[in-house]
Amino acid sequence: MGKGEAACLAICTHRGGVLASDDRGRAFVRLVEKYIGNDRLVDTMTVVDRAVAQGAMSQKEADEVRDTVLS
Repeated sequence: MGKGEAACLAICTHRGGVLASDDRGRAFVRLVEKYIGNDRLVDTMTVVDRAVAQGAMSQKEADEVRDTVLS
């Protein structure tokens, strides 16, 4: 876990909210489970899918992001 993930986890622990991270390292996931719960951890594609569902992003834009993330 990097400094950015650690800072975001600390903020979510104290202020609430959702933590967006593509880090799925074992240590990071264990800390997320301990402090905020897995239901408050999302990855890039979850954010993109929610944006499409809410009309904030087109499916074409989402596909472009998906292609970039998966390459």
